[in-house]
Order: sequence, then structure tokens, then C-alpha cells
Amino acid sequence: MFKLLILDVDGVLTTGLKTYDINGRVISKTFGDRDFTAIKQFICAGIKTIFLSGDQQVNAAVAKSRDIPFYYSRMESGQLSKADCAKEILKKYQIDKKETIFVGDDLFDAEMRSFCSFMACPANSHYLMKRNSDLILNTSSGYGCIQELFEYMVSKSMIEEPSKESVITKDSSESVKY
Repeated sequence: MFKLLILDVDGVLTTGLKTYDINGRVISKTFGDRDFTAIKQFICAGIKTIFLSGDQQVNAAVAKSRDIPFYYSRMESGQLSKADCAKEILKKYQIDKKETIFVGDDLFDAEMRSFCSFMACPANSHYLMKRNSDLILNTSSGYGCIQELFEYMVSKSMIEEPSKESVITKDSSESVKY
């Protein structure tokens, strides 16, 4: 039984493309909205869902508005280490790797294989993620990867499908304003 879903953000929930201003700051990213619905479905199915990202400028704010815990994977030295964060996350939530799902897309995500029993990646992922994943999704980054993963897991009876009403209630609790 799965209890935790750890999601990389850039290249999974986003297309991986960023717009920069003239000072080199990220000013926009493209997320796929259907993935946020799928995240709510995972949560309502009893699976704790968190973001794990090396970019906190935009991603932490998105996580906060959606009431999703955010973990920053860059050390003070600037080194990116999702493995170090994964150890902390599993300990904090008292969850075993057998109960953990991870979705990532890049070279930096491949080290997460040691911290989950099920790993998936978008169709356009780095070859090392594809080599290490249990499932290579048909969907590319930012175009509904998490939706596809949710539907796959429900269809394979790996998770229970939550009620539509519980997902609507969860949606109403977010502080997203359009």
C-alpha cells in the first residue's frame, strides 16, 4: 500500500521551460492544471503528496497556495541532493521506501531509486530516469503526467479511487485564486 508520493516539479509538473527576465530571474513556468487535479485525487486516496525541488523561487509559492508540503533539495553549498532530502522525508513521515512513489525527469532525480519502490517518469525524461523507472509515462513533462500516473495506478488496482466529492472538497480548501 502506498502512503507517499514525492514529485519533482520542473520537468514533471511543468514543461521544464522557463522564461527569464533581463537579470536572469525566472519570471514564468508552465504547469499542467490536470496534474493538480490528479494530486488532489492522490491526496484524497490517502497518499501524502509532497514537492521536492531544487528551485524554490516559484515552486515553493505554488506548493504553498495548493497546501502541498515543499522540500528544497539544494544545500547551502549549492549542491543538489534529493537523496539527502529523501532520507529526511521518509524519517519525518515515518514511511518506508516500500510505501513511496517518486516521479522525476532528470539526471538529478535518478538517485531517488533507492528511496522508493515505484518510480515513474515523463516520456521526454533523461535516459537515466527512463532506465531506472518502473513506468515511463506516455505523456511529456507538463502535459498531464501525474494524471496519467493516477489513472494507471487506479486501473492496476495499485491505489483506490477517491470519491469525486472528496476531491471537490479538497479543491475548495486551496488558496488558489484565478
